[in-house]
Amino acid sequence: MFFCHLALEKSLKGLLTHKTRRTPPFSHDLTGLALSAGIRINKEQTRELKTITGFNIAARYDNVKKDFYKMCTREYAKKYFDLTKKWLKLVEKNYPKRSSKR
Repeated sequence: MFFCHLALEKSLKGLLTHKTRRTPPFSHDLTGLALSAGIRINKEQTRELKTITGFNIAARYDNVKKDFYKMCTREYAKKYFDLTKKWLKLVEKNYPKRSSKR
C-alpha cells in the first residue's frame, strides 16, 4: 500500500515540476499535490487521495502498522491498487501532448 502512495506522490510531483519548472514542495499530501498540479478533483476523488495519503505510515509506531496490516485485506488492497492505477493514468493525461514535429 505504501508503494501505491509513493508511485502516485512521485507522479504528481513530476507533473507539478513539469508545469511549474520548480522543485515540488516537500509534502506527502496527495490532495495538495494534485491541486497544485492543476488537477481538478471532486469530493470522492479527495476522499480517495486522502485515504491513499494515509498509506504513508511512520515506521516507528508498531501498533499503527499492525492495525493497518489487519485492515489491508486482499479486497482492500486490490481496491486501492486499482484506484492508484486509475490515478496514475489521470496524472499522465494532464501532461501536455507532445508535438509530432521535432
